[in-house]
Amino acid sequence: MMIHFTRNSVCMGDDCFDNSRDYEFDNQATWEDIMPVIKDNHFLASVSGNDVVWVLQNSKKEEIISYFTYKDIIIRCTTKTLLSEICDEVYELHFKYYSSPSKRGEYIENINYNRQYNMWHDG
Repeated sequence: MMIHFTRNSVCMGDDCFDNSRDYEFDNQATWEDIMPVIKDNHFLASVSGNDVVWVLQNSKKEEIISYFTYKDIIIRCTTKTLLSEICDEVYELHFKYYSSPSKRGEYIENINYNRQYNMWHDG
C-alpha cells in the first residue's frame, strides 16, 4: 500500500521545499514499520538542538505515535496496530511539529482543560 506523508514546516527556509513524500508499505505493515522508513529517508527536518517532538496523525487527527528526537523515543498513542486500520481507507498521515517536549506537554494540558495528564488516573 502507498501512504502519503506530510509534515509541518519548521522554519521559513523549510517552506521552500516539498514537505510530503509517498512511501510504500506491505499490506500487513504495522505502526512499528513507519519510523525506520521515515528515518532512513530523512523525511523529518533536522532542527538545531534536536530536542523536538513529532506527532504522527491520521486524517481524523487521531494520534498514532509521538517521536521525541533528542532521546530517540517513540511513544505509541493508539491501540490500532495495522497501517490499514490506522489509515482507515485514507492513506495519508501527517507529522505535526512541536518545538520542544514542553510545548507538546502544554498542548496536552490544554486539550485536557489545563489538568495535568496522569496515566495512572486518566489513561
